[in-house]
Amino acid sequence: METINCVLCGGDGSADPIVITENGWNGRQCKECGLIYISPRPSLEETIKLYSQDAVERYSEEFGACEDYLRYRSAYTVKKLMRYVKSGDLLEIGAAHGVFCEEVRKAGFKPFAIEFNPLEAASIVSLGIPCEQRPVHDAFPGLSFDAIYHCDLTSHLHDIVGDFRAMADRLRPGGIMIFETGNLGDVRPKHYSLFSKFDYPDHLFFLSLKSLRLLIEKSGFEILSISSYSLLAQLAIRYLKKKVMGAPGSQRPVEGGDAGEPSAGAGGSRASVKSRLKDYINFTLRYRMGRIMPSTHVPATQIVVVRKAKS
Repeated sequence: METINCVLCGGDGSADPIVITENGWNGRQCKECGLIYISPRPSLEETIKLYSQDAVERYSEEFGACEDYLRYRSAYTVKKLMRYVKSGDLLEIGAAHGVFCEEVRKAGFKPFAIEFNPLEAASIVSLGIPCEQRPVHDAFPGLSFDAIYHCDLTSHLHDIVGDFRAMADRLRPGGIMIFETGNLGDVRPKHYSLFSKFDYPDHLFFLSLKSLRLLIEKSGFEILSISSYSLLAQLAIRYLKKKVMGAPGSQRPVEGGDAGEPSAGAGGSRASVKSRLKDYINFTLRYRMGRIMPSTHVPATQIVVVRKAKS
């Protein structure tokens, strides 16, 4: 256990108010930048122990159950990426089943992956995509990349500034990083009830827009674009389903860009069509409808594009 201050602003963390309490852990919110952070929090060794074999299998099953959604999202993100870089070597950090790596390979990139879940890492290797189970500063020694991608990763990083700096170090001059993350640090507390849980202490940080900008500046990047997508419609529909029908409702705030509502993958062609439709509706609610809805002070996911700053 370790007590910390805001890793972006410093200052006296004991003065920051507690805004989230879950599973015996307290999420404090920095008065200066809005970052929500656990303090006291697990040590790095304790954090690693959280990823038991049961958790490994559960996460693998969750991603496998919404593969169509992941493909829609990946194709959408690849189009955004190609506004800034058309080809080259791309590293995905936290690559799950390798869906994004497959999509980016179709677009002409050469993908590489980092994935600590051994089940998913094996799946990625089976696709013919190089994959390592090591931190970004150790993986693929001697290689550098034209682009880096990650989704729903920032809240899990124990050393969020140090890890972002390591990502900048792995990029070639002028290299691009595109990532997706949430905005819980900007969300009004009245909307917290839309989330079924916050997954403490698996999640260590929730960003605000101000803290996101600070993180980017401190880690050696410059912002090219930030696109926000309101999650209010998607979360409200799930919340109502849970209340009215007793069906699985709101998801945990996996930073805001989670894998959507898992859809049943078994049961023959009818179930397959139903699951594809559900995945497409979730994608549309989040990235089509969410793009035109107000995203200030409500749950949203953000796709961020940054460039490695000149040294």
